[in-house]
Amino acid sequence: MNQDIQKYKNILEDKLKKLEEEIVEIAEKESDSTWEAIQTETNIDTADRQDVADAVENYESNSSITSTLEREIFDVRDALAKIETGTYGVCEVCQKEIETERLDAEPQARTCELHMN
Repeated sequence: MNQDIQKYKNILEDKLKKLEEEIVEIAEKESDSTWEAIQTETNIDTADRQDVADAVENYESNSSITSTLEREIFDVRDALAKIETGTYGVCEVCQKEIETERLDAEPQARTCELHMN
């Protein structure tokens, strides 16, 4: 499984890079290393209700996407850390090996098919 581990490490590193590129487009890193969605600049003095509503909707959408990306980044980093400690590919529930098909579909999977969700 050593070759497979290197394959998954490469996939995870590429995925992490893409996720980090995505998140910087819609969010800024806070001082506590969390991410905050970027607000659309709106001049409140000249904006009409629709402009304000659009800005709020855009912020809410970006916040939701930011949360999802932040979770994915955490999961990918966790999987990479497991590769370093030799625990990658082991179900967190039953401690059995995670199926190759599952890791191929979701390399940051934490559980086997039996325990997913």
